[in-house]
Amino acid sequence: MVYSPPPLPSLIDRLLGTRQVFELEEQLLHFHALVGLGVCVVAYGFDLYLQLSGAPLLATIVLGILFVFLYIASRFYRLAQRAALIHWGLTTAIVPLLWVVNGGVRGALPLLSLVYVQFFSTVVKVRWVAIAFHAWIVGSCLAIEVWHP
Repeated sequence: MVYSPPPLPSLIDRLLGTRQVFELEEQLLHFHALVGLGVCVVAYGFDLYLQLSGAPLLATIVLGILFVFLYIASRFYRLAQRAALIHWGLTTAIVPLLWVVNGGVRGALPLLSLVYVQFFSTVVKVRWVAIAFHAWIVGSCLAIEVWHP
């Protein structure tokens, strides 16, 4: 009989956590944090391409760091719900500021808003409240930009 070592955990298990340790919502939180970080990297490149000033670049970096802290708090310290609620509060507060600084519709914030809505719909316990409030804020920013460019 030939001994074969157990298979190494896949990259997905190492990044998101195994099903034996983490619930599906926690794994989704890890996934959304990593996707959000990737979107921030793409948004940073998009902002550089549009030759926006330093504030949008700094805001994108801050959001990327926020996603990294969200991932670390949830994945390694098992604080998924606290991290999700803190992230929801900070994101909801930061969106109007970033809308103005990041070029509104022309910036990368609409792309990040899609990631946030996806995040809120899967992880936060009060899903409808989180989604409705975020949609109200983004809709208000859109309306203000359309009526007062």
